[in-house]
Amino acid sequence: MHSGSKWTYGSNNAKYVVPPTNYYKDASASTLPHLTVIGPSCCDFGTTSMHPQGLVSDGEQLIKDVYEALRASPQ
Repeated sequence: MHSGSKWTYGSNNAKYVVPPTNYYKDASASTLPHLTVIGPSCCDFGTTSMHPQGLVSDGEQLIKDVYEALRASPQ
């Protein structure tokens, strides 16, 4: 378990972990929290983590989508 998992699941912080779709909804509603961490899907074909088995282009698309949602946000 890496330190991010320990923070998330080891200390009542799991309530702050929400599906990635919430980011897009919150960005468009101007309700993003002060800190947002996007966790890409990981480690196989068709994921967005850019790990060796995945496609870099899928990860780049995630980055573009996250950026575009933030840029279009009224915040």
